[in-house]
Amino acid sequence: MGVKKQTAFRLNNETIEYLNQYKEENNLSSVTKALEVIVSEHKSANMNKEELIAKRVIDLFDSKYGNALTRIRLATRTSDINSQVMLEAMNSILYSANFPLSFVPTDVMKNEIIEKSEEKVKARIAYYKQLKDNKNNKKREG
Repeated sequence: MGVKKQTAFRLNNETIEYLNQYKEENNLSSVTKALEVIVSEHKSANMNKEELIAKRVIDLFDSKYGNALTRIRLATRTSDINSQVMLEAMNSILYSANFPLSFVPTDVMKNEIIEKSEEKVKARIAYYKQLKDNKNNKKREG
């Protein structure tokens, strides 16, 4: 704690009694030590309060909006995958000018181009996930 400095405080009898009682209960050498311990505990309790408040806010947010955020994340991922599949399919269609265009829903009949596009996108996602996992593993090791 460093060098101690003597100061004079005006305390009521009740506070002095409490300090003496605290000193005895905790086997402390002096009332000064009791006061130091009480101040230290108070500081620690205030820091813990801030952490508890932050944790409570996060828990409340997660309990109220956690499912919505998960749904948004999943919908965004699905949308991203579908956009990539469409880009791959359109790219293939543009390179095959002789391809007759007519509407056939993919749930009725899935074209080979669409199937290969989906495979390509899934492989690409797996590749980038592997890169990310490798990067995270290197951070943990280093």
